[in-house]
Amino acid sequence: MSRPVVIFANPIAGRGKAMTLAAALQKQLSESFHVEFFSLPARTVDLERIRALGELHAAVSIGGDGTLQGVTELLLKLTDNQPPPILIVPLGTANLVAKHLKLPWGKTRDVKRIAEAIEARKLSHIDLCLCNEKVFLAVAGVGFDAQVVHELSRIRRGPISKSSYLLPAVSTLRDYRFPRVSVKVDGELVFPEAPALVYVGNVREYGTGIPMLPHARSDDQLLDVCVL
Repeated sequence: MSRPVVIFANPIAGRGKAMTLAAALQKQLSESFHVEFFSLPARTVDLERIRALGELHAAVSIGGDGTLQGVTELLLKLTDNQPPPILIVPLGTANLVAKHLKLPWGKTRDVKRIAEAIEARKLSHIDLCLCNEKVFLAVAGVGFDAQVVHELSRIRRGPISKSSYLLPAVSTLRDYRFPRVSVKVDGELVFPEAPALVYVGNVREYGTGIPMLPHARSDDQLLDVCVL
């Protein structure tokens, strides 16, 4: 009963369903673990409360890829770059990492099954990537798609869906001029300067799950690069 598990939930994920799910999961897990719950964003989390728990048996991230990124960065700070196993409950828009891992509880939100997975501790290892000193686990984009995300971030108010990207995409496309970029991989020039966009990825899936990087593996200690 002393095995500590922390649950992190993005309160706007799943249009508010994350908090209800977190409460149900906390109740289920409390039968076998010492469970603490934290609502995000990360800046509101009481770090000393987590440190007082000692070595964590597991952490749970309820939300999307952005939530997972924030939880991972938080745990890295707390555990000297040795985070505990993180179980993902996908409630975001794209859920790329969850899709990549083919998690069996994508839409069922089966708290009993999730609790059993934490007990079993069958682990999948994922390379942890850094871009501008920020963690990413899926794909980093340079160019058009990145501009769309910036535009969406500027206008968004609360939860988003896949359709939320439509207006920012149209707005960006109207005035966008593809910048001239050059790409080096391991110090070698692989793409000379020309108008382009670039994906650097840890997983195959991007956007709505399209395999933009079909040869990418999340555990091979390599990043894949696609230039269009």
